[in-house]
Amino acid sequence: MGISALSTPQGVSVFLLDEHHEAYLAWWSFFSERKLCGSRLLIHIDEHADFGLPTLTMPPPRLGGDRRTVERFVYRQLSIGTFLIPAAANRFFSELVWFRPSRELSPSERSVKIYPSLTQPFISFSTNEQLPMSFSYRTGRLAQFDIPDTDWILDVCLDSFACNASLTPEPFVLEITSNQYREMNRLELNPWNMRYGSAATTFLRDGKHFFELDLVGWSSPEIFGRQASTERRFQRFSAFLARAPRAPLMVTVSRSIRSGYLPKKEASSIEQQVIALLSKNF
Repeated sequence: MGISALSTPQGVSVFLLDEHHEAYLAWWSFFSERKLCGSRLLIHIDEHADFGLPTLTMPPPRLGGDRRTVERFVYRQLSIGTFLIPAAANRFFSELVWFRPSRELSPSERSVKIYPSLTQPFISFSTNEQLPMSFSYRTGRLAQFDIPDTDWILDVCLDSFACNASLTPEPFVLEITSNQYREMNRLELNPWNMRYGSAATTFLRDGKHFFELDLVGWSSPEIFGRQASTERRFQRFSAFLARAPRAPLMVTVSRSIRSGYLPKKEASSIEQQVIALLSKNF
């Protein structure tokens, strides 16, 4: 489906994403069209932090410029777990607060310094290549957090309301050379076996060599599929939105169906409830 958008009664743009790293593209599009200055708070409601440091082969695209370059960066360089650090490096926001609905996090706060390069494919926490930028990173409990009266953006993953408890991706199969096959089957500290154990295997079929990575034992971290749990999360989310002193600048909503984190049978209902609450409050 890609990225689609709608507006709330107050004119807040809501971007509906297939997968969560597309939020980077939505933020880039929104802020490239608008000259908005100053600090900005991101409220990140998700079962997962998405705060990993990506391995890049191109620098994060800046505001403006070519959309196709940004799309290439998002879809080839980022993952659903590594898009927030590049977004912070691009100053889409200066503060971040993460709420994990299934296991409320103890309130904490820290200052993070990022050293982004403007010309090289590099983001780091510990280099002096560029002057650092700083932003604050906090965790907290949704029911106890009051949104400050400042510019803010809202980022919601729908797995916050019903995370898939039996996420089993299809095995990844790749044809390899005979030399790669022999190397893979050496007993001494093969890197794939060190990282993935028996999930990384090789096999022969019709005279060809194949590598298979089968992560069937890997699942999402939380199990809460009961209706009562989903309803409680919607109640907390609704109360949270009602306390906002002003509407957010914009909202991103990730369906997370293709990655398997949101059960397909619940996706449409949960998406419509989230949209209804956003429209009611903003």
